[in-house]
Amino acid sequence: MSGRGAGEAEIGAFVRGVADRVGAATVLLDAEIAGGAGEGREVRVVGSGGEPGGGPFDLVVALAPLGAGWEVYLGARAGLARKAFVVVADNAGRPGAGGSGPDTVAIAGVLWRAGRVREHVYLGVPRLVAPGPVRAPASRLVRWTAPCHAFVVDTAPRTPQARRRLRTVERAD
Repeated sequence: MSGRGAGEAEIGAFVRGVADRVGAATVLLDAEIAGGAGEGREVRVVGSGGEPGGGPFDLVVALAPLGAGWEVYLGARAGLARKAFVVVADNAGRPGAGGSGPDTVAIAGVLWRAGRVREHVYLGVPRLVAPGPVRAPASRLVRWTAPCHAFVVDTAPRTPQARRRLRTVERAD
C-alpha cells in the first residue's frame, strides 16, 4: 500500500477478518488495497476515484483520499455498502504527519452520517510497541507510531422503518 505505512499483508488480514465477520459475499476494494478480501468472494477492484458500476456491495473498502473532496468520496463509497464500510486512512495524529490527511474527528463525523462506527483500529504499529492491529482507544505511544488507522462502519439498516425504506428503494430500482 503506497504511502500508508502499514504493510499490505496486515491491511489484507484486517479486511478479510471484517469480511468474514459480516458475511460479505460481494466486496468492492480500492485498487491500492486490492490484496484484501478474495477467498471465495466476488471482489471488484476500482481505481481511486473510479466508478465501480453495479452494487450495492456487502462490504466496501476505501482509502481516505488526501486533499479536497474526501468527504464526498467517502460518502459516495459508503452509499454502496449494504452491510459494512471500511476506511483506511493516514494517521494525521502522528507527529510529523504534517497535514497528510483528514484528522480522526473529521473522518468519524463523516462516517457516523453513513452508519454506526463499530471499530477503530491502528495499523502498522511497530512490533516493539504492540503486535498487530491495536483497537482504539489506544495509548499515546500507539497513536504516535501507527502510520495509519481503519474504521469499520455498520451500514445495515436496524429499525423496521429503515428496512422498509430500503425495500421500497430496491423495488423502485
